[in-house]
Amino acid sequence: MLRYELVENTDEYVKYKYYPENQKTFGLVVVSKGNQTIIEQVIASNDELKWCFFKMFKRIKEFIGKNHFEEEGIIAWY
Repeated sequence: MLRYELVENTDEYVKYKYYPENQKTFGLVVVSKGNQTIIEQVIASNDELKWCFFKMFKRIKEFIGKNHFEEEGIIAWY
């Protein structure tokens, strides 16, 4: 499970923080809207296998496809 929040949304990219297991430690994902590639990434220290990072990246790509960017939310997969 992870919680996420929108940090910045521009014409070129979107930036989200993600919090694995809803803890205070967070990672950062910045994705280009044009080609949906990762521009910048900071893996959360408690996301050793990068599961939360990849879940967040997938969700951001869905947001780009719909051109709808949620301010915050939760992703659960248990």
